[in-house]
Amino acid sequence: MGKAAIFYLKKLETLLRITASLFLVSIFITGCGGSKVVSFLNDEFSFQEKSTYVLVRNGKRSDSLSDEHKYLDSLMINAINSQMALHGFSKDNRPDLLVYYDVIVNTATEQRMVNNYNRYNRYDRYDNYYYNRVSTTQFREGLLLIEIKDRKGKLAWQGSIDIRASKKRKSEDIFSQAIADIFNNFEIYK
Repeated sequence: MGKAAIFYLKKLETLLRITASLFLVSIFITGCGGSKVVSFLNDEFSFQEKSTYVLVRNGKRSDSLSDEHKYLDSLMINAINSQMALHGFSKDNRPDLLVYYDVIVNTATEQRMVNNYNRYNRYDRYDNYYYNRVSTTQFREGLLLIEIKDRKGKLAWQGSIDIRASKKRKSEDIFSQAIADIFNNFEIYK
């Protein structure tokens, strides 16, 4: 295995550990309720005199994404750019800050078993019997992570939220709301 592959695997391992930690913390905090943002502000970092940023995608390169993922990626880019502008930052080629974003998505399966007790059969006789009904649902769930670092790579702020795809809500709405929720916790004092 080459040095580049080892380096990539170590980075991936670190990202997975951070993601797992954030996921467990968010489960602990939210319990069975809705998604909650987990954020971290580095108190040693000063946002004073920081006014520009550039957006950097973690994970796969954008040219290796499917058309659907490219579309969702563009939605996320637009939503993050809008939120950064609302917080007084502008895009620049020589930025003060690097804004990293990534979505880690899994396909999960949920099974529910309902135990039914029936006392009548079709001939109207008393027959006590049980039957189980099992419903299986596949869905997509994941974590949306946004990190803000300085040009040297020092972490200034990090926010994440659990996301779950739903047939009732469009992906556009899910990501827009998730990004807005994350940036609602982006409280800096310039």
